[in-house]
Amino acid sequence: MPGKFKAILFDLGGTLIEYENLTWQELSTQGFKLAFEMLQDSIEVLPDKQEFVRLFDDYFESRYEDSLKSLVEVRVTDLVKDCFTTLNLPGDGFVQKQFLEAYYKPITEQVRMVRGAPEILDELKSCGYKLTLVSNTIFPGDFHRRELKRFGLFDFFDHLLFSCEVGFKKPHPIIFKRALETMQVQPEEVIFVGDRLKEDIAGPKSLGMKAILKLIKGRDYSEDIKPDAIIEDLGEAPEAIEQLALEK
Repeated sequence: MPGKFKAILFDLGGTLIEYENLTWQELSTQGFKLAFEMLQDSIEVLPDKQEFVRLFDDYFESRYEDSLKSLVEVRVTDLVKDCFTTLNLPGDGFVQKQFLEAYYKPITEQVRMVRGAPEILDELKSCGYKLTLVSNTIFPGDFHRRELKRFGLFDFFDHLLFSCEVGFKKPHPIIFKRALETMQVQPEEVIFVGDRLKEDIAGPKSLGMKAILKLIKGRDYSEDIKPDAIIEDLGEAPEAIEQLALEK
């Protein structure tokens, strides 16, 4: 049973599910192809695809740059809606949702579960820890809920927090504070497990949590941010958590 730690927070992408098996450019190209094929059944006169893509990319780049400073999450639903509006495209929210579903299809088809994820979550859950997911994403949270269910991970979590729904992304303190309030625990009772230094290590530690870094091969970790423990494989997480619990 948990001692001084009562809850474990997990990142999603790169920690439990791997999303970057193809480049985002490849996935976006495939996604727009499917999305425009879908529009053929909904809109009589299709817009120029390249114009739509350029507009989408421009909106995303400008808002993403702003989000790096404000940490207000960019939402792809807003990007699609604004593109439809700017280009005077017909279609209600349902059509835009179907467009986004088609665009996301190549992404979700290539994601892979990180080896050992269900076994590790089951072990920690059996030990009595509260488990909560805290993930940055520009896509609707329901897309990721479906993926968690597909891989058998959904039921291990007491709570799921997605930046697109909270409004702010890691490492903004609001998303971590929301997790603490939801779980009804104090920062010193929590360990965060994730694969990025700023978002998953610096963010939690700034509030007083412990943080474990899961290394991704080939990624630059030279920034001067110190995790409380480092693991190369998710299977090492329970032992790392146990070691942190033994520290005074």
